[in-house]
Amino acid sequence: MAPLQFFNDMSSISFVFVTGACRVGKTSLSNYLAQHPQIEFLDEPWEVMMFPFLAEDQQPSALLFSYFKALLSELANEIMLYRRANLRFTDASSIWKSKAPHKVYERLLLMNSRAQVKETLLQQEIKILLTLPETTPFIEFFFANVPNLKIINLVRNGLDVAKEIADKGWFSLEQLTSPKNSQPYRLIQYQSKDYYLPWWVNQEEGEAFICISDFERALWYWHYFHSNAIQQKMNLAPNYQQKFLQLDSIELFNAPHLSGKKLQAFLKINPIDLQSNFSLSSKRQSVSMDLISWSSYMPSEKRKEIELSLNSQPIAESTC
Repeated sequence: MAPLQFFNDMSSISFVFVTGACRVGKTSLSNYLAQHPQIEFLDEPWEVMMFPFLAEDQQPSALLFSYFKALLSELANEIMLYRRANLRFTDASSIWKSKAPHKVYERLLLMNSRAQVKETLLQQEIKILLTLPETTPFIEFFFANVPNLKIINLVRNGLDVAKEIADKGWFSLEQLTSPKNSQPYRLIQYQSKDYYLPWWVNQEEGEAFICISDFERALWYWHYFHSNAIQQKMNLAPNYQQKFLQLDSIELFNAPHLSGKKLQAFLKINPIDLQSNFSLSSKRQSVSMDLISWSSYMPSEKRKEIELSLNSQPIAESTC
């Protein structure tokens, strides 16, 4: 008996994934690109972000990978038919930040079938753009399993990222004991209390991670994804290298016209002028390397790694 598979036809779909840590400007970049008539954008589809964890679990079956391709194919249809459009005006990923109202209404009225979706994708050479934060370790997996894929990985100065994350309290002790979102965690006990370690923290590093400051945890977070992006870029196979673009947010937001040309050439979409209206603040932060107060609980090797990464990063001089 032939093995069961999910049918999918991805021949007409071109994907663009925007990866990187949180607070690097992925949503701003995606809204910027989504102004282009050949770009359709969906912010942080949870099922795509979580799938690589399933694929890494023990022995994934061929059916699971078949499901992943079918999932992406279905997602493209939902995006094109505006079944997944974010209509909340105040959200950073609201469709109203990138598409003119008359274009949205036109799509809602005139596109009603999968056949129309496929025809439009092919004729207009539309790219389906997904922002996928915290998926940098899975870049090679995505290339191997998603046909017609290009990836833009966005990086940003670590001090800026860490300051914003610490200010938001994303890795505070409250968040570690009572997480607010559905992400993979490692449950450990420390001093008779349960802590949910983020998946990118090793079990043996758990006690140190709990005992350091919010700012140090945010730097740890930034370093993990920043160093992973550098490693991924170095190790990508030659056929994937040309489909991968690493971009610094300073370059993007301080010179949007030049960055726009680079991005449109990389994506092979028609060159047009896009309006740069970025919400990312890239001004110099008050925290400098000399003023970082390292806790005695921070492992010395981890501190050295973070400092090395920070010293290799440029710092923005202006506000965009």
